[in-house]
This record gives sequence, structure tokens and C-alpha cells, in this order.
Amino acid sequence: MADFPMSTSCTTNRVSKQRSYTAADKLAIYEDYKKSGLSVRNFVAVADVSKSVMQRIIKTHKSLKSSLQDQTVSPSRIRLRDSHYTDIDEALLTWYQNTRSENLQPLSGSIIRTRAEKLASDLGHSDWKCSTGWLSRWQARYQISLQV
Repeated sequence: MADFPMSTSCTTNRVSKQRSYTAADKLAIYEDYKKSGLSVRNFVAVADVSKSVMQRIIKTHKSLKSSLQDQTVSPSRIRLRDSHYTDIDEALLTWYQNTRSENLQPLSGSIIRTRAEKLASDLGHSDWKCSTGWLSRWQARYQISLQV
């Protein structure tokens, strides 16, 4: 983020537009906040960030930073949502990585969906169905592309 002009005045009468920040933006805003030495109230006045957004960034900056460093989250990602079925996610990811490393077969979406449903039933999730939406979110979470 750019350097912000220092100002002690916090009174503004503006209507701000709702904005979504990427993971990289949030981390940059947090770094700027720490470097500025300002209070949250003064920082949001000069940084054009709402107070609630800034407080959420401060609250979640550690997990955000570790996710970006571990490359489990893309820097362009806006929301950091976890799956409700993390055990299925992790089991499928392990299977996917093992299958890819052994080059046993080319993997398509239908093969992955079939395996995910089998893993879900093995893990006791009989009510879970592997939708195409779930598959696309799983691919985005783990930065997996099925294109050759």
C-alpha cells in the first residue's frame, strides 16, 4: 500500500463504498498499520479503510500471514473459508497427491468426484454429496488445475 498522509483529524462525513480486499491487500494494510504507529481510529481515517474491516484484519492477520507463507491460500483470494468437511478435503488431497506422484492415471473431475464420494462414505459422511461446486471450491482451496 502507499504511504498515507499523517493526520490527527478523524472526523469525516463520507459515505464509503463497500470494498473487498484480497489476502495480499489485507496483509499490506496490516503492515502499513504497524509501520504507521497510529491508533486504529487514526489509521482508518487516513487509510480509507473502515474500522470494522481494520479490526478484522488485526484479529486474523496471523492466520492470514501463515496461510500466505504456506501457500495454502492464493494472494488474490478474498474470503478465507474452510470446508465443513475438512477430513474429506485432506483425505482427497492426500489421494490426489499420491496418484499424481505415481502417474497412475490422468485425473479428471469425474474421477476425483467418484473418489471423494468413496472417501466420504469411508469417513462416515453418508449424507454428503460431491457437487461440481464443491469440486471447484476444493480445487481453488488447494490451487489444483485439471488442465493438461
